[in-house]
Amino acid sequence: MKYTLIIMALLVFGSACKENKRSVREIHVYFDLDSLLDEQKYTLTDRGAKVVKVVQMNGEEESQTLEPDTAVWEKEFSIIRDFNLNRPFYVGLFDQQQKENITSYQSSDEDVAVKKFDLFYKEGELVRVESLLQESKYIYSNERKLTLEFKDGLLSFYQIDGEQKMILQDKEDYVISGSIRVQ
Repeated sequence: MKYTLIIMALLVFGSACKENKRSVREIHVYFDLDSLLDEQKYTLTDRGAKVVKVVQMNGEEESQTLEPDTAVWEKEFSIIRDFNLNRPFYVGLFDQQQKENITSYQSSDEDVAVKKFDLFYKEGELVRVESLLQESKYIYSNERKLTLEFKDGLLSFYQIDGEQKMILQDKEDYVISGSIRVQ
């Protein structure tokens, strides 16, 4: 009897710790940036892509050449994933407009960090993504502009122009860019 209660308690505790699969759902209401980046990560790695990465911050510049594997690409793309439109609390907060070769998502909701997300197509193929992210909290403000360029279905260039202002500190400007070459 004593052991039965202990086993029952462990089973109840163990089942309470399991992840609720229904609560962790991916949503794909808008353009799926995460899937695009995942696809690029694997394709660029398979093709042995090299990237010349340049970081400019407050007038100083540093560059390096990398031949990333999937883990390094994931790290490179982590800041780009902040522009993802498919977050549960973003559903219904974007207006989509379609003009000839441009699909545009915009939100005027102040709780939405991604204010604008534009997709440019040429002959049905994605060639460019531009996005604007603005956050403003009590202690900081942050603005980032994203540019992704594609050639023959592969990411060929990415850039993030940003500025951040922390309370009681000077504004910091930065540019992170990468030019990608596939052999």
